[in-house]
Amino acid sequence: MDHKEKTEEALRPRVARSRLKKRHRERWERGSGIMVLGVWLILAVLILFIMFAAKFKINQNYIDVQNAVDTIADGTAFYMASQAVDDAPAYLQARRKADDLNRQVKEQLGINLDKMTLDQNGVTKDMTAVVTGTWKKDYLFMPSLAGTTQTYTARRKAATTWQVTTAYLDWMTKASADNAHVGYSQFERMYKYNPTPGRWDVDCSSFVSYALLETGYFKPDPNLPYSTHGDLQQALSANGFMLLPRGTATNLSLLRPGDIVIHEGHVTTYYGNGLEIAAHGAVGGGKDDGMGGDQIAGTSSTSPYGGEVGITTYHPEKHGGDWDVYRYRG
Repeated sequence: MDHKEKTEEALRPRVARSRLKKRHRERWERGSGIMVLGVWLILAVLILFIMFAAKFKINQNYIDVQNAVDTIADGTAFYMASQAVDDAPAYLQARRKADDLNRQVKEQLGINLDKMTLDQNGVTKDMTAVVTGTWKKDYLFMPSLAGTTQTYTARRKAATTWQVTTAYLDWMTKASADNAHVGYSQFERMYKYNPTPGRWDVDCSSFVSYALLETGYFKPDPNLPYSTHGDLQQALSANGFMLLPRGTATNLSLLRPGDIVIHEGHVTTYYGNGLEIAAHGAVGGGKDDGMGGDQIAGTSSTSPYGGEVGITTYHPEKHGGDWDVYRYRG
């Protein structure tokens, strides 16, 4: 064996070890690459999970705020539509109820709104509870670059409209539209109970009396129809109507549809939106025009009422002094 062969023989194990090391290094590098890739995949999945969880939580908070304002708006509208309310201006009543509902939402649902507003114009003009709620919350698992938690504001709005309906207002509306039969008369004021054929006429107090009788608020009474000289007031008090404080008749913000406004000599019913409905007077403002039905409605008459019986503008300034207001409470 010559020198060259001996050298190659001597180097062969070293080369084999070198190759083996190279193969190990290549395997390790491939394994490390896979491991690094796996770590990155795990981190990516974790980040996506955190982002999904944060998004889910944020969306849930928006849902919670929407549920809160829906609850407050619906509850406030239901309260305002009921008859069991106090005599404060409408917005103050609605605001107190909305605040109470907000507290209940916090206690029972755990939704603590940072701010809750109730639109005043919605209550007083549109009979609508427009509620806006905001809730500031921290991002879930989302630290900012400064190392502090970030916040977002969930803001939602709800609007619920109510309508104060009383059966006797509906009856009055339909009766006043029956111009062929229902007109004004102080002598033929018995409505359908009138012994004179075709005369369904009413005066102011019998219009209210029969509206309440026909819709179940008054019971049949041989003394019907009542008058404004005391017995109508007594009948109202005896059948679930409460006398409100003096001065209510002159303040539109205190009046509600169905309120009966009365003094000795005349009675009208507040219709809502600055209107009233009543039996106003016969042709020329007289007590009787000798004819059944409404002789003014649908004509070119310049009567400020637009009809012997019907809806017209309510003038608060004309209802001061001894004018009383009765509101049904059941």
